[in-house]
Amino acid sequence: MQGEREIQGVAGWLMVCVLFFFAVAIVGMVVKSIQMEWAPGIIGGIFVLALNLFCFAGLTVINPNQAKVTTLQRIAQTAGILVGESADHSQGHFLAGTQL
Repeated sequence: MQGEREIQGVAGWLMVCVLFFFAVAIVGMVVKSIQMEWAPGIIGGIFVLALNLFCFAGLTVINPNQAKVTTLQRIAQTAGILVGESADHSQGHFLAGTQL
């Protein structure tokens, strides 16, 4: 049986700054290439800018407790405990049809 192991993450602020810096530099390169009418610089700059923007999509916020909450909800559903809204749409927790 394979167990879980905890991995210490690194804050992503450095990567946000690096990607933002490169995005500004690439836009400057594309503008300079347009002024010089240098096609390889324009095409390459647009390609690298698209790649840079794609890298921004990899930055995400991960809530480490989300998996635990999901697991507890599934255990509660399997055990017959319904967690959710009541009939009058107020937040309620139900156990075998009785509001707790």
